[in-house]
This record gives sequence, C-alpha cells and structure tokens, in this order.
Amino acid sequence: MPATQPPKKTGPGNFFKFVIIVLTVIIPTILLVGGIMLFYRTGTVIKAPKGEKLQLPEGAISPSQLLEKRSVYKDKKLTIVGKIGQSPVTCERKDCPKEDPCCGCPDTRNLEIVDADKIVLEESVWRLRLTALGDQPLCQRRANSCDYECSDWQIGDTYQVKGIFFAELPPMGTGWRMYFDFHFEVQNKELLKKANILDFPGRVIKTIQSLIKKLTTSGQYVLP
Repeated sequence: MPATQPPKKTGPGNFFKFVIIVLTVIIPTILLVGGIMLFYRTGTVIKAPKGEKLQLPEGAISPSQLLEKRSVYKDKKLTIVGKIGQSPVTCERKDCPKEDPCCGCPDTRNLEIVDADKIVLEESVWRLRLTALGDQPLCQRRANSCDYECSDWQIGDTYQVKGIFFAELPPMGTGWRMYFDFHFEVQNKELLKKANILDFPGRVIKTIQSLIKKLTTSGQYVLP
C-alpha cells in the first residue's frame, strides 16, 4: 500500500509572489506601452484627471487660447494663466568627471506654461515658452549638477503671469500662416494653485518620453 503523501502546505507565499510580479513587471509594462503610444502622437493634448477646475481670472486667457490667435495677440500686453514646467534640454554624451555628471548639458533652460487642466506632450504646439527681459532663459544649471534653478518658480504649480507676447514673422514670400518662433516675456507673476497628486500622470508621461529618447538618440540624451 503506497505511503500517504503529507498535505501540501499553503500560505501567503504565492500571493506575495503575485504582488511582486504585478509591481515589477505588469504595471511598468503598461506604463511603458502607454507612454510609447502617447509619445508618437505628436501634438496631442490629453485631459488631466478630474479635479477642482480652475476658473480663469477676469481678463486672463489660457496659453492655448493665446496660441490659437497669435497674430491677434502679437506684441500685446496680456495676462495668462497656466501650469509651469521646464522645457526638455538636449545634452551631449561626454566623459564627464564624477563631480559634474551633466557637463554636456547647457547652462540655461527655458520655462514653459501650458493649460492648467491638461497634460501636454513634449511635441505639442500648445506649449508657450516663458522668458525674462530680452528673451533670456529663466533657469540656470547649478554648478556641478544636473538640476536647474529657476529663481522662485515652482515646477508644476499654476500661475497668473503678466507680460508681452512676442512672435517672429516667417520670411517674406514663404506663404507660411503660422509664426515659427514665439515667447512670452514675463513682467510679473502670482501663484494661484499648488501642484497636487492629480498632476502625477503628466510627470510619468514626460519621464517615459525621456527614457525613450535616451534609447533612440545617438550621442545625445534628454533631461525631462
């Protein structure tokens, strides 16, 4: 008569293995695939997660409203409201010393403003570059660092910004109807709303975009 096999022990081991697989494989894969799809949809604007909608102050417009009518607002003093971000910068791959790992990155970086209730992808035309007086960048790279200092601007927060919209006309005879270069020169600003957890998906998307560019750009990499 064959010996009776002892009953198999069951416990939380399999459950923990499943959780680890979900956290380390499945979720990152979903984010990566979603990021790739979004990355290649140039110019796409995505609605942000639902939250408390910000009402524009009287007389203010959003960045997308301004950019839809560039010829109307050219050289005008305006008040715009939107969310602040840093423009991506392209760095050269170099043999940098340990004390300055980002020696191939530029010394300055631009700030940009987008509609407060949207996640705007890197290639979107709805991003408006913010500058100081004389078209100067608002951020400077910290010494021996990959980080940039942008005075008292807080990345991800929503501001009311007053200034002048400048647009450069295309060359004569080209027939282009769009201005190919534009920026908003800041005169003063006011913080309206701090960033919150609902802004996290936008940061994930931009991080995925940067990772893709690091893999596909020869001799260069991009800081998101």
